[in-house]
Amino acid sequence: MKLTSGVSFRAVAGFACQQGFLYSLFYLGSNRALDIAGVGVERIDLFFTLAFMAVAFLVVRFASARARNALLAPTLLGWYAVLLVVGSLLLVFPFDAGLAEVAAEGAIIGLPSGLLLCAWGRVLVRCPRFSGAREILFATALGALVCLLVSAVPVAGASDFLKLLPIGSAWALRRLSMPAPNAKAGSAQRADSASASQAAGETIEVGEGAPLHSALSVSMLVASSEERSATARLSVKVVAGTTLFGVAAGFMEVFSSEPGMVATPTFPATLLFVVLFCLAAAQLFMAMTSADGENGDADQGSLSFAGVYRLAILLTMAGYLFVPVLGGFGITGQAIVLSGYLGLTCVLMMLFLAIARASAHDAATAFARGFFALYAGEVVGLLLGNALECIQPEVSQPLAVAAFAGLASLFAYLFLFTENDYVELSAIATDIDSFDETCARISTTYGLSRREAEVLPLALRGRTSERIAAELYISKSTVDTHLRRIYAKTGVHSRQELIDLSESK
Repeated sequence: MKLTSGVSFRAVAGFACQQGFLYSLFYLGSNRALDIAGVGVERIDLFFTLAFMAVAFLVVRFASARARNALLAPTLLGWYAVLLVVGSLLLVFPFDAGLAEVAAEGAIIGLPSGLLLCAWGRVLVRCPRFSGAREILFATALGALVCLLVSAVPVAGASDFLKLLPIGSAWALRRLSMPAPNAKAGSAQRADSASASQAAGETIEVGEGAPLHSALSVSMLVASSEERSATARLSVKVVAGTTLFGVAAGFMEVFSSEPGMVATPTFPATLLFVVLFCLAAAQLFMAMTSADGENGDADQGSLSFAGVYRLAILLTMAGYLFVPVLGGFGITGQAIVLSGYLGLTCVLMMLFLAIARASAHDAATAFARGFFALYAGEVVGLLLGNALECIQPEVSQPLAVAAFAGLASLFAYLFLFTENDYVELSAIATDIDSFDETCARISTTYGLSRREAEVLPLALRGRTSERIAAELYISKSTVDTHLRRIYAKTGVHSRQELIDLSESK
């Protein structure tokens, strides 16, 4: 099987627009400094953008399923893109703007950026085979390549083209559409709406495909305790490790340049390293397929995912180690560090998707929880970097900075978010991918209806008719009818024969 087999190229193109816009937003601007209480704070625009993106992630994280679906509705995503373009091109305040203006600019750009990123989580988790991992790598490489080519154009204002990329991102999201991430998540959303309506004393019509008509109440806008518990399945170790990676990145970001200069002077070199990283990482996915083109086992697949993580850490640590060495060769260690961090961000996105798959929960909340940890950590790193620069203003980039950031990343890799954690989570996600592909093949081969295709995986997992009815919010008799039809279409006579059939696929 080819590496590109089954890849959603529309998702690649759309997410490349998202990645390219974020790269241009974070790294292709200027190092704007602002005097606050007599203290010069560098990268103040990045600080507020990341802070408001973190606010957007918190909103998605704590919203109920119904409110979250409303926030991430396809019609609103188009308006978010328009807001981003307007905020990037027309509402950019003067370089010497005050604190309120810079904060407003961060809100205009940061909030919709965070919501678009959460919407992409829902789309990528439904990509066939490996849950969007290859789409993430290809899109990141494409987005970095576009930024590299645009930055090389010797025309003033050429980079303004990159500020139009959110339109492509929103267009792809709308075309790909966003139904419930999976049957279980969809049933949970229906059950949440039902319980809230019942608590309000409203009447609900229950039946196959019957809509739940109820008024929107305050209780339906706040996530239930069950939703919060499900979202909290994201490991505390993973969150802590992700936060520490963000702190290290933000800490280094302050020392990339002097105020008034280009924010990241070595970013073209970084983009080249990112493209090479993505191509090398993509090759590791070849290990997931056997010589005859069939799927590899879960252990082999999870080790390939872990190999991508190891590669990102290696690239990052190489940059930290060579900070004092490579300056004389025209390639700063900081360029390598940043490329490793961007590669690590790809790895983390794969992890967030794997967690969403393993928990059968909305990928938007997994993205929100994970990216909140990453960007909140980067905000803290920016504050620490500025504090250090106040203590040592005469030193542009002390070696202690690289040492601190490198040790923080190494500690996260060895003791918080370890490779074994990644192997375990990716193995679960790989097993789920194989199971989903088996269900899809049975549904296609035997012509199952949409509802029968929803019942099939629950039946194969050993759910009783009563449990299936509760999860899909239909009656038990309807479930039994669907099961009889599935048996007839597949030529089996019992649940065990149906399971045997799935194991032979």
